[in-house]
Amino acid sequence: MSLPSIASRAPKIPLAVPLALRLSADEMAKTDKYAALEVRSRSAFARMLFLRGLADYERELAQSK
Repeated sequence: MSLPSIASRAPKIPLAVPLALRLSADEMAKTDKYAALEVRSRSAFARMLFLRGLADYERELAQSK
């Protein structure tokens, strides 16, 4: 079984804007480790985590109303 290339899995987002993110050395090492396990780039892995966290945040907001 072959894995898809990272480029073919990257979302096609028109007008996407880069976002800088500060991570400690330990956080960066963990990011690299887990990204490699999922055959993702560092930025694709960070985006995936951001989207998960955003969904959780929005769910919490909806429950508090």
